[in-house]
Amino acid sequence: MRSTAELMAVLREHGWKVTAQRVAVYEALRDCGTHPTADEVFAIATARIGTISIRSVYQTLHELAELGEVRAVHIVPGAARFDTNTTHHDHLVCDVCGEITDVVLEHPALRPDEIGDFRVDSTDVLFRGVCGACRRLRAAPARPAEVS
Repeated sequence: MRSTAELMAVLREHGWKVTAQRVAVYEALRDCGTHPTADEVFAIATARIGTISIRSVYQTLHELAELGEVRAVHIVPGAARFDTNTTHHDHLVCDVCGEITDVVLEHPALRPDEIGDFRVDSTDVLFRGVCGACRRLRAAPARPAEVS
């Protein structure tokens, strides 16, 4: 993810204004960690500057995606999530806790240029399962109830 100063330069290069709202959304993305929803970004941006609408957050997120600074990803049912890792990668999703983890797999079968007469422009592979932490919790022996 670029620094805030680098983002400002990119915005100016594209003829876009550098606003407090755009900066707050970008910095909120950075502070959220991986794959936040627009609502999560909104909560952090609001705490940071106080005066921002959810519409501005959505608009800024989509502008950042248009510029290639973030990717909108539809990993789980419901709200889109925004990924600040714009390098090619796929995702692991835990069906128990919902954690989303980036994974890089370079296997030719996962990255074809063509399939028959169809030209492939991009691929998004999603692996669903159970993360190590949730597997360990499931495997942990039950603790006996305390007697009062």
